[in-house]
Amino acid sequence: MFWFMQLIRFYTLTIIRNTASIKLNKFEHASNTIKLNAFIADANRMSGFKLYVTNTSTIPPAGYLCYEDPFSLKPPHPDINQTIPCNQLGKYVIYYDVTGSDDVVFEIYLPIVELCYVAINGCPKGTWGTNCSNACQLKCINHHCYPGNGSCVWGCDPQNCSNNICDIHTAACSYGCVPGLTGPFCNMSKYFVNV
Repeated sequence: MFWFMQLIRFYTLTIIRNTASIKLNKFEHASNTIKLNAFIADANRMSGFKLYVTNTSTIPPAGYLCYEDPFSLKPPHPDINQTIPCNQLGKYVIYYDVTGSDDVVFEIYLPIVELCYVAINGCPKGTWGTNCSNACQLKCINHHCYPGNGSCVWGCDPQNCSNNICDIHTAACSYGCVPGLTGPFCNMSKYFVNV
């Protein structure tokens, strides 16, 4: 089995039976797209696979299910080259398959992982954009934003906003600021002292 990993930062790859687990070591990442390329004789070996983003390495995965292939022993089988959108935060990307195969040529009936290329495109926590060069808005809860557009994943912190309401896409206060504060994010004092 040959693996080529194209990741933004360091990773650890673990393969256990029917699972390929990729740990993003240094940071908690927000993934934007996950690209899979398989090197297989028969595309039905991928039928029924699942793709998770999670913070634990437990198997079966206990995280966010990004994609589940509809299992089918009859054509059409999954495309062996796929780009799967998945806007999610996590420390692991897990390719999981328990469905097995009906490979009569090689008489292989267990689940098989035959990936040769996996690219996880995303950004480290707190950044977004093409090169992850933009900082997430400070008002985003836990400084988490989506890598593709910079909008807040968990919403925005409205503590300085009037009516406790802020826009999750821009993190700006929707209805102005509490008394004494100013600016789109209500983080500046009316007396020109930053808070």
